[in-house]
Amino acid sequence: MPRKIEFDPQAAVTDAMGVFWEKGYVGTSYDDLVAGTGVSRASLYKAFGDKKAIYLKVLDRYKTETMQPFLKVLSAEGASIAELISFLKDLKQYFESQDSLSRGCLFCNSNIEMAGQDEEITRKLTELLDIQRAGFRNVFVNARLKGELYATDDIERLADTYATTLMGLGVMAKTTLARTIGVNTLNNLISDLESRLSS
Repeated sequence: MPRKIEFDPQAAVTDAMGVFWEKGYVGTSYDDLVAGTGVSRASLYKAFGDKKAIYLKVLDRYKTETMQPFLKVLSAEGASIAELISFLKDLKQYFESQDSLSRGCLFCNSNIEMAGQDEEITRKLTELLDIQRAGFRNVFVNARLKGELYATDDIERLADTYATTLMGLGVMAKTTLARTIGVNTLNNLISDLESRLSS
């Protein structure tokens, strides 16, 4: 009879996420995952497989527990410019309140390190980017219906621009100087959106 797995797989994925977030995919060894999760090599491999399999589980967890809740306000039915402004203000407040964001954004870090390097990982990262972009697109589709966009605005380009900006902010969050630039960027975006509502 196979031995029963004597650890919490969900907790192990959470711990593995912390290891990958700190060290990156390439910089993380299986020994690091063993140490970070407190699970033996044999048990970890039996439950998940190799390092890449664990990483894919981590990205799935990041999607459901971090990215989707983070973007919920943008993905909601009827979300428009007001909701986007609120989202950006919350993001700005988060930037300003943190003493250290030196780990940056796991999604952004993963894109920089692994996009295009591995087919399965790239496919997973593309899925996460599509979720992010869909949230912004939802906002701008609704904004068009409410008359909140300029006639020259292109919904797809706006969605791309905001998704790219959000990823850039995640990268810039890793240094204090860049965080200052990030806050200025958010202020500019918020001012632009507020002018649309007042015009």
